[in-house]
Amino acid sequence: MEGLDLLKQGWNNENRFRKIPKDELYDMAHKKSESVMKWILLVSVIEFSLWFLIPFSFSNDNSDEGSQLVISLGLDVILDAITYFHYVVMVGFMVLFYRNYKKIQLKDSSRKLMGDILRVRKTIMYYINVTIFLIILRCIVSFWLYFTKDPKMVDLFERLDKADKLWIMVLIIAVIALIVFGAIALLVWGYFKLVYGLLMKKLYRNYEDLKRNLG
Repeated sequence: MEGLDLLKQGWNNENRFRKIPKDELYDMAHKKSESVMKWILLVSVIEFSLWFLIPFSFSNDNSDEGSQLVISLGLDVILDAITYFHYVVMVGFMVLFYRNYKKIQLKDSSRKLMGDILRVRKTIMYYINVTIFLIILRCIVSFWLYFTKDPKMVDLFERLDKADKLWIMVLIIAVIALIVFGAIALLVWGYFKLVYGLLMKKLYRNYEDLKRNLG
């Protein structure tokens, strides 16, 4: 019985470490990469749809005090410009994701697939960085215009300046802004890390499998 157990163990080890043929490994990596790329494209379309629909979910009534302040400060025009630019950027990246998806669909070689995988990962990183930048830019512009254009804030700054206490207010605002911007950036980065991080890990796993098989 002991000899039979050793024979079974040897057989299991042989199957466990059996090298997968290159063609079979390529087909597996190709199918997995194509599936991941399809999910990346789908997620980007959903994100764009949400960004596009969110403004319509709020009331269009501009009679409230907050809306009047936004309009009086010129925030509506500037924020709309940033929003439309963000739309253009998102559409541009969706086009890139679609082109990457079509490239991965084409069967060529393991090295070509590895190059496509690296290109997809680089595109995703650009997308994440640009999106976070535009969101933070929107926050910075809103803060800056509010504290420099709002009559109440301007009056407060003038009174603090006369009392030689303006620097205290500026310091408090700077600290609050850093905390708020940092929290927003962290939340957005956490979302991207959760969603796109998982997809990129799957892609990179395919890349490593192909790299080992070529070596």
